[in-house]
Amino acid sequence: MVIEVKSLQLNENLFLIDGEMINVFYKELRLIENINRENNHGKIEGYIDIVYPFAGLNLQMTFEIYTEENEEGDLDGVFKIPFVENKISLSDIYLLQHMEETYRFTDQLESEYEKCLCGGYMMPMYEEFPDWITFCNRCDSRSENTFASPIKEPC
Repeated sequence: MVIEVKSLQLNENLFLIDGEMINVFYKELRLIENINRENNHGKIEGYIDIVYPFAGLNLQMTFEIYTEENEEGDLDGVFKIPFVENKISLSDIYLLQHMEETYRFTDQLESEYEKCLCGGYMMPMYEEFPDWITFCNRCDSRSENTFASPIKEPC
């Protein structure tokens, strides 16, 4: 049996049964490789390590991930955190991870490039001359800074 280990390092706010919100930290995911979910319904698919705030302490806990059918009828890995309203699925974790990477990339864009009127970012067309021509990564509008042009006009 081969186990694939993935470092997650993700935070998520979850609602408890009484309506209180807590922040859970997903540390690591360990999945058993080459599992056929069709034949694994209700059986262990892997483990997830989390940091769970409880009674003023940050508890490090490990939960078993089981294969279950979701609302759409697809098989997915799920686990249950004590006192949390809903079960957490691996699809939810992967979506959260994707959103986190997207936000991180967007923050990088905002810090490096100016915004276009359409909401995109004005990025350099040529790496060698980043101040010369910029284009929008969304609407493809362009602007040129003639003073930074490497092409010099004849006198």
